[in-house]
Amino acid sequence: MIKTSTYTRILLVVCIILSGFLFYFVSKNNKVENLETMPTEDLAKTAFGGDKETFDLFLDVMSDFAVASSNNVNDVFLDENQKPLKSREMVKSKLKLIESEDSALKARLQVIEDKLAKKNDKYATKVKDIVARIKNQIEDKDAMIAKLFTQIDEKMNQIAMLQQNVSTLNQSVTNLNKDVKQLEEKKAEQQETIEKQTEQLNEAFYIVASKKFLKEAGILTGGGLFSRRELNASMINKDSLTKIDIQVCTNIPLTVSNPKVLTQHPQDSYTLRSDTLFILDTQRFWSLSRILIIQE
Repeated sequence: MIKTSTYTRILLVVCIILSGFLFYFVSKNNKVENLETMPTEDLAKTAFGGDKETFDLFLDVMSDFAVASSNNVNDVFLDENQKPLKSREMVKSKLKLIESEDSALKARLQVIEDKLAKKNDKYATKVKDIVARIKNQIEDKDAMIAKLFTQIDEKMNQIAMLQQNVSTLNQSVTNLNKDVKQLEEKKAEQQETIEKQTEQLNEAFYIVASKKFLKEAGILTGGGLFSRRELNASMINKDSLTKIDIQVCTNIPLTVSNPKVLTQHPQDSYTLRSDTLFILDTQRFWSLSRILIIQE
């Protein structure tokens, strides 16, 4: 049998060995946990070792990326006062500026990747993952910007087409207005012509004058002992006659009680009463002559 003291020593050694293994695993797990929770700055500092220049570059990239990520891409459509930009060129200019900044950021990330290319420890691998994620996010944003460029061009083309359509419609309206104006002018001219023609169709002239006046004017000739009285139409000056509208005028005022109608008019189309000549049938009265000469 094993003595109690010997058994106690063996048990003590086993406990020490188990304690060593337990400490090892706990220590290892704590290191992994510390790596996951380690601040990015500390992680990078460990990964780059004594390369302060690359470490500072990494911190600058992280800071610039944080600022760029806080900016909304849709803000490219707004000016500094948060009002919509007025032209496509201004929007594109802001997008190109973002593209330029992203390009510079990717170039610096490439420098960091090159510095870590030959390092495979867990700290370097972790920093590489961070750099890769940043690059992917920048690529996604660049893809979004490219899509915005396309959408802007498409929208501007649509606007240009709409403006062209509006311009064409405006020209059509202008042409229609011009046609309407010409039609109205033509209608007015035709109406004026019709009114003039109607006036001419309905106009007549008359004169009430003494025999002496009519002879001196050459309108009345003959009438002597051996000559027949005749009217000389060529000597009639319409400027000395009174113009009337036969549709309106149905009576001619006279200043004598025994007038003589010298021009030809159907006798049953008028009558003489007192100091007035009454026209009974306008159309028949003026059918033979549109000039009425009455001798006082």
